[in-house]
Amino acid sequence: MPRAPFGNGAARSRSTLNTRRPTSAWATRSTPRVERRRPWRTGATVSNCKPNDPPALRRVAWVLATSPDAAIRDGGEALAFAVRALELSGGQDAQVLDALAAAYAEKGQFANAALTARRAQDRAAQQNQPALVREIGLRLALYESGQPFRDRVK
Repeated sequence: MPRAPFGNGAARSRSTLNTRRPTSAWATRSTPRVERRRPWRTGATVSNCKPNDPPALRRVAWVLATSPDAAIRDGGEALAFAVRALELSGGQDAQVLDALAAAYAEKGQFANAALTARRAQDRAAQQNQPALVREIGLRLALYESGQPFRDRVK
């Protein structure tokens, strides 16, 4: 059955994804399958991902720092997003401080992670967020033992 030049593109791309094998590490990183799995890796940076929205920056930092999937985690990017969120929030948001602590832990900077987690815990207590205080306490214990936090898949 002859194919139309532009018809049935979805079926053609689906079959191409299933049969192509990348020939280099660079090709592996740029295949559509990988990009669908990691949508924020399509050029998202602090400057072009809602650069003035601390909650959005915090969420991206959290995913990059705590994902259970090693292919998604990136401590350097997580740190950049968390620092920008911290700057915009004036250091007053416990969740932003928590994300920053997770980013430090992902980079292996456990002393900074523990210090920042303590600040986050204090801020959460001041903001009357007892559930967050408990959650941060659990993560703080991990950081003090030299382990990063891994979020659960929901």
